[in-house]
Amino acid sequence: MFSFNDFVEWVATNRQSLQTMLIMRKNTKFTLIWITFVIGSFLHDYFPLPASYFSNSKNFFNVYFVKKGWGWTVILLSAYITSLLIKQKVNNWRTFYKHLSRLGVCTVLWFVFTKGFEIIENLTGTCVGGSELSSKQICHRNDYIWNGFDISGHCFLLTFCIMIINEELNCSTNIVTCNHNGVTQPADPQRGKGVRYVLGVPIREEVFENLIEGLSMMLILLMLLWEIMLFFTCLYFHTLSQKLLGFAMGAGCFYAAYECLFKISHRYIPCTPSMIAELNHES
Repeated sequence: MFSFNDFVEWVATNRQSLQTMLIMRKNTKFTLIWITFVIGSFLHDYFPLPASYFSNSKNFFNVYFVKKGWGWTVILLSAYITSLLIKQKVNNWRTFYKHLSRLGVCTVLWFVFTKGFEIIENLTGTCVGGSELSSKQICHRNDYIWNGFDISGHCFLLTFCIMIINEELNCSTNIVTCNHNGVTQPADPQRGKGVRYVLGVPIREEVFENLIEGLSMMLILLMLLWEIMLFFTCLYFHTLSQKLLGFAMGAGCFYAAYECLFKISHRYIPCTPSMIAELNHES
């Protein structure tokens, strides 16, 4: 029987192949998830499928991953970016700020848009079966249905997360794979061979290599899960207009941040992830 340990071993063995298949240029990734969106939405509207495990909103992946999707994405990316900066021998706090604050800006966008969706749904709806109830929460608490315009928060979140993870990984591929290509960073003779100091604590180089590779693989698998869940969201839930708005806003937030805002050269504005690979190895 194929166990979890077998799966982990298979992933580790095929990491390079998975990385090649799943990480790509941003516009190619956008095209791929747009095709996923179109196919899922088309089947939903014209060839509705019978109920399945994924049509139940209480399924394991939806409850423990998608509904906490922003947390999963930010935690793993924060650890990944921090590890990359340490690997690049960065000890300048401003550089850490310039890279980690990308996630802060994206978190603000995520929060503003998801709260905005809730406000729109509340303003555009009424409680079916209890017209005197004026809010969605009270309506649902009384087992009635709220018929407001529900922009797909799942489509927004999953699209936004997929594009961010892909871009962060794509811009750092050379750093992650350098050890496998036979290229190693020179050891610091004053600090000790094969040792990296973090806050004065010596940590062996291999630990960082394994940590970065592990985080990279977890992010690739998380991105794959988000792509699968985007398909099932389109296949089973929401109207086309609700899904399309969520998808468009998720993609729009990504491009506004990564293609516009982060390319502005200013000390307080986050920089693009490609700057990690361009860092001179500061000592």
